[in-house]
Parts: sequence; structure tokens; C-alpha cells
Amino acid sequence: MNTAPTLHPDGVRVVGLAPFGVLLRPGSLGRDLRELPVDTLRRLVRRHRLVVLRGFAGCVGDGELAEWASAWGRAGEVLDTDEKGRVPLHWDGMFDPCAPEFQILDCVSASEGGRAGRTLYCDTVRLLADAGPGPAGPWRAVTVTYRVPRGPRAVRPLVVPHPRHGAPTLRYHEPPREDDRDLLDWPSHQFDGIDATAVPGLLDGLRTALYDPRYLYAHAWRTGDVVVADNHALLHGREAPADGTHRRLRQVRVLGEPLLTTQGDHHDR
Repeated sequence: MNTAPTLHPDGVRVVGLAPFGVLLRPGSLGRDLRELPVDTLRRLVRRHRLVVLRGFAGCVGDGELAEWASAWGRAGEVLDTDEKGRVPLHWDGMFDPCAPEFQILDCVSASEGGRAGRTLYCDTVRLLADAGPGPAGPWRAVTVTYRVPRGPRAVRPLVVPHPRHGAPTLRYHEPPREDDRDLLDWPSHQFDGIDATAVPGLLDGLRTALYDPRYLYAHAWRTGDVVVADNHALLHGREAPADGTHRRLRQVRVLGEPLLTTQGDHHDR
């Protein structure tokens, strides 16, 4: 729900986003985002699921971004991508020994007007809380086996508790559509805990719920934007960019506390 702007004690303007998340703007031009206390930002992400930093002076080089990300926790490498094509909703770390708590995206450049393909975030905690035991009940019995051609395999329950507060979350890699031709090595799906004849209905129900505007935030990128997301609570993906547009993002994944491991799950490489 969008809220009235408030002024953070250190002069940062905080505005609620719809349907979730908050946008932070500096009180003065040229304010460096590295001056903001990471402890405060971390609390905002854990409370609102998503924090957008816009209008701040950012981390110019990969080394600066890596150093800032390391203040959030145990940070991975900086990944620099010139993104193209649509990506289905998913979460980061399915095939890794530990799933990151935070996903940091830094927009190096993007076409003007927000036409470079929005990044989509679905709040699965609120989705499941609103759905209740009725429509979402059968989802709790489902386990999905993901396989990458000539790559790893992972078996994951569809509904798992959030490692910090225990609220149910959806852990799901959405199957690609027929027109998703740019996806390479996207995993295949096998559903257990549900009759095979009911799988099409399961997929339709998940698609409808995940793209419900009550739970889906679409971020239109501007150059210099930094977005920090709760990877345990949210699924994320991206729209295909309009013709002739581009965006280039840097990404860092950060492990959180408590550490979410895949112990007890089937996990093959």
C-alpha cells in the first residue's frame, strides 16, 4: 500500500510503493548511498521486502559495489549483465548450497522512459497469507524436481517457511512460455504430491496468483537505481524489453542470518 512521504532522521525521503516496498530518495543532491547505515537499510528490507534507492550517488566500480555489499553480509561476486529477453519468476540460489537472503541490483544504464523491461517482484508471503488454507492448501503437499539439461538437479517443496520469521513462502521457478526463446538451460519441472491430471490446474492457479497486481511490483529502471530485495520472501523475473531499448545491471547476492542451507533437500550437481 502506498503511504505518505516521510523524512528519515538522516534526511532521506521515504515513500511507500504499491503494492509493497519503499522508495528512498536523498534529501540533498549527490548524497552517497554508502553514507546510509546498512543496519537501517537491512531492517527496511526485512520489513517491507523491497527497498529502492533512487537519486543517490552510487558505487562507481565493481570493487566499490562489492565492498558496500559486504557490509550487508557474506557477499558473492559482482555479476555484470547486459540483459535481454523475458525471464519467468524464480528465486536465486536453488542450485547453491546456501540461498542468499538479499539480492542487490545496481542499474548501470537503462533506456529512458522505463521501456527497457521492468523487473517483476512477487510478495509470496502476503499472497499465501491472503489465500489461506483453501486455495493454497494443496500447494503445501507439492514438491518440485528441477533439472537443467546436462546440469544440476534439485528437489524443493513448493511452500517453505521463511528462515527468519517462519511465515510460509513460495519457492518456485516458473516454467517458461512457448515464446521464451532466449532462455538457455532453464530447468524442467516434475511435480510430486499431486495427481498428474491436476498439474495443469496447479500451473494455472499459480500463474494467476503470482501475477495478481495485489502481490506484484514492477520496477521500471532508471540509470543509477539500486534495488535490494528479500530473496526468501519474493520471487523475481523480468519483462522483455521494448525494441531498441537496453538495460545493464550489476548484481550481488548476499547470504543472511540465519543461514538458509539446502540441508535435508535433494541436491545433485
